[in-house]
Amino acid sequence: MFKREILEKVEKDFHARRKYEEQVAAQRVRELEEKNEALRLLGLKKRSFGPLVLAESLKGKEGLEARVAKIRAEHAAVSQAYEKVLEDMGYSKDYILPRIYCKDCNDTGYFQGKMCHCLKKKAIKEGYRASGIAKLLEKQRFDNFDLSFYSDVPEGHGKESPRQIMEETLGFCRDYAENFSLTSPSLLFIGGTGLGKTHLSSAIAGAVIERAFDVVYESAPAVAAIFEKERFESEEDALGTRRLMEAELLILDDLGTEPSTKTSSSAIYRLINQRVLVSGLPTIISTNLTYRQLEKEYDSAVLSRLLGEFSVKLFRGEDIRMAKLRRE
Repeated sequence: MFKREILEKVEKDFHARRKYEEQVAAQRVRELEEKNEALRLLGLKKRSFGPLVLAESLKGKEGLEARVAKIRAEHAAVSQAYEKVLEDMGYSKDYILPRIYCKDCNDTGYFQGKMCHCLKKKAIKEGYRASGIAKLLEKQRFDNFDLSFYSDVPEGHGKESPRQIMEETLGFCRDYAENFSLTSPSLLFIGGTGLGKTHLSSAIAGAVIERAFDVVYESAPAVAAIFEKERFESEEDALGTRRLMEAELLILDDLGTEPSTKTSSSAIYRLINQRVLVSGLPTIISTNLTYRQLEKEYDSAVLSRLLGEFSVKLFRGEDIRMAKLRRE
């Protein structure tokens, strides 16, 4: 569900690009026909068949099918001759056709009565560009997640080091994004500040968006604010909650930083319950809170959803931001 102004903008962009490519193709035709008289005459002949079909249809239905078939046969012969001259000039027939970026919808943006994946992908990207989050997605990717900031010293006898844990987590998240579908599991990222939860959440979001899925990325305080506004029953605010409920992937960052109120807690419960249990839609939640802190912060209903319906990924190590400062 896209905002009207975003959808109108990307549809306008599609129309403008298609028109431009048609103009470029028409210019190529003019240039080639100016160079070759035989091609120009064949081109005039080829373009005359459209009006001929219309003229025949106005003469009545009797014998129309045969008359039109004759015109089409003549058109095919002229087109074949035109392509032969093009070939002799060193050009393929594709050279004079408008460039098509999406073979499914022929750059119309719609395929089989539904929004094509190409238009959907552009609308999603435009939505993020307009919201300012696009810069975050561009900056935080899988390929620049630096494992060297994590200690390679095991945290105890027989235990893995933070680097080993995070290497496994990075691989898991990359596979998750590459194989994402509407049946993918929901994830709960738990760990202290500066351990890469937001980075990997952003990397997943960017990779999933590239595959034309609808992703909503919001912080917990922003989600609480959206639900708060819904109480005023504004149509625009209601759209905000529907986007949260219906997105193909929701990423909820910084759970536990939202205001500690009954309204906020209720909003979080409604969101998780609707998406995970009712709709079965994948949701990724990150939090700086420990298990014990989660138990104190949220009631049993929310906690049971978080710990019972989400696959938990623990982030270990020291604050990367502090480690970066020490390196500078």
